[in-house]
Amino acid sequence: MDKNQEAFNYDEHSRDFILELYNKYRMQMLKLAFSKLNDWHEAEDAVEEAFVNIAKNYKKIIDSESYEIKRYIIVTVNNISYNILNKKNRNICSDIDIIEEYSPPCNSAEEIAISEISYDELKHSIDVLNPRQKQILNLKYMGYSNKEIAEEINVKSGTIRVMLLRIRSSLKKSKERSQHYEGQR
Repeated sequence: MDKNQEAFNYDEHSRDFILELYNKYRMQMLKLAFSKLNDWHEAEDAVEEAFVNIAKNYKKIIDSESYEIKRYIIVTVNNISYNILNKKNRNICSDIDIIEEYSPPCNSAEEIAISEISYDELKHSIDVLNPRQKQILNLKYMGYSNKEIAEEINVKSGTIRVMLLRIRSSLKKSKERSQHYEGQR
């Protein structure tokens, strides 16, 4: 028996545990993957690959607390989504000027703000956040309310409001530094 077949031999309890995780977190994982990839097919691929990894490593999380399991699942989906995104970005050979020429004009303030920041600037801005801030930002982006985030990370909902204000401030400062740096070139 090869190593891959051996890794997928589960007892009934383990199989039920993995199925329970799948049923409980699949939609959240899909939303998270879609928020990164903007493609449902790729998001489904990311979730599928994430569950393969989770199934292979179920022994690491089977006795963990629910918040640790959820954190492991979120990190796994994020990493796989970013891997897919990086592969996709490496394969793009188009000239950015051509893309901009044929892209429709932005209408909303949010679309305008997003169009004015590059992927690298956004990634850098998020990379400077600490892990807890990244977790809160991910949960907020996934549609969690402040109260749900507070329950998830075991703090008061007022603390989440303050932390979100600090995250916004940090992202704004990062964008301003980036614009200042661009202006000096």
